[in-house]
Amino acid sequence: MPEIRVVSDQFGTPTWAHRLARQLARLVEADVRGLFHATAEGGCSRYELAMFFLEQMGLNCRVIPCASEEFPTPAVRPQNSVLENRRLKELGLNLMRPWQEDLAEFVAKFRAQLLGQ
Repeated sequence: MPEIRVVSDQFGTPTWAHRLARQLARLVEADVRGLFHATAEGGCSRYELAMFFLEQMGLNCRVIPCASEEFPTPAVRPQNSVLENRRLKELGLNLMRPWQEDLAEFVAKFRAQLLGQ
């Protein structure tokens, strides 16, 4: 069984570009201005994301959680980059869904292509 190591101490909000584009179009239609956060709802670690993705893909792979220190990079990454769509919600413009729903939809649409089938 293949193994991969995935960082488990960095948290973010995986956001599908398709959903973000729809959200941006909604903001243009509403003719609003200013600063907005537009990310999927909820947050997860990179490890949780990998586990969910592999499960949705139906792939059998051993995923080993590890610390960020095990993968040094030139770019410093924040430990927690989860954002809240507060302003979108206040204006009744939030189209963002939980990241799990969008990832499941993405896999349903593109699984065969991702697997080269």
